[in-house]
Amino acid sequence: MRHPFTTLLAVWSATLTLPASLLRPLLAVFRSVNNRDSLPTAKNSKPACGSVGLALMAATIFSAPATAATVDAVEYYHAGFGHYFMTGDAAEAAAIDAGKVSGWVRTGQTFKVHSTQEAGDSTVCRFFSTTFAPKSSHFYTPAVAECDLVKTNPNWLYEGTAFYLQTPSASGACPAGAKMVYRLYNNGSGGAPNHRYTASIAIRNQMIGSGWIPEGVGDGVSFCAGDAALIPGPNEVLISGRAAKGKILNAGLRATQIINGQLSGTQKDVVLGSAGDFAVVMPKGVLLLQVIPQANSTTQDEATGLAVVLPPEFKLRAAADLTDSTTSNVSF
Repeated sequence: MRHPFTTLLAVWSATLTLPASLLRPLLAVFRSVNNRDSLPTAKNSKPACGSVGLALMAATIFSAPATAATVDAVEYYHAGFGHYFMTGDAAEAAAIDAGKVSGWVRTGQTFKVHSTQEAGDSTVCRFFSTTFAPKSSHFYTPAVAECDLVKTNPNWLYEGTAFYLQTPSASGACPAGAKMVYRLYNNGSGGAPNHRYTASIAIRNQMIGSGWIPEGVGDGVSFCAGDAALIPGPNEVLISGRAAKGKILNAGLRATQIINGQLSGTQKDVVLGSAGDFAVVMPKGVLLLQVIPQANSTTQDEATGLAVVLPPEFKLRAAADLTDSTTSNVSF
């Protein structure tokens, strides 16, 4: 049952609104991985020189998920190819970092994945192709139908299970505590398909601005990264919800405990998701929630529908009395 709470708003932009999300079919990627009319068959062929690096990685480094339950999926970039690659395999990442596969460097981007299947997880299939030599590419999907279809494409080699993650709802929502991972397609730019997977809404927007196509559901969500279950302790509360006054992108949320009317005690920062959604575990009591603009934080102007950069002094606040509650859904 939703616990009563008091909401105090100090909104500095009166034109915020929450636009409807765009629903894109997950199987839209078939145009990039199942184009048999224009792609030569790579089955039983040797990789071209330019793709030997990732062919080696596919053949000798990638292994089944390890024993740790939660690991980092690490992203790499190849400047010569203009391609992105990710791996949740620590041995594979170590080999790339050691220079055993040339041309690939870390971007600094990671997100959490499961190396062993947990309740509610889907299997993420991993594919590899050297058909587009000298470039090579990997592709990941948690959709059973999509995985089965790509397996029938001779241009793509099925490598096995990459890792396990939960999948979003039909609207693109992830369970409380899980990050949305967006999938973007380069539309065949440079003569070879490539997909980028990122948990950063800022990177997603940047890639779309560069001509990449979002794929997935909702705003182009493919996975739900990390441990989906945030479980509060006996003296804690799980707060989830969204900044309902507008779709705020690339901003943070600061949750601060109030003790005797003073901002003190525990303080935690979380990142607002693509729909202004958030989830955080805090001690029970009176809490102050405040949106914190970051670089290039934006919202949508209700009158024009255009993105508006939030000023540093932007404030969207809510105070919630959760003294007796163990869970609460707060929109403000």
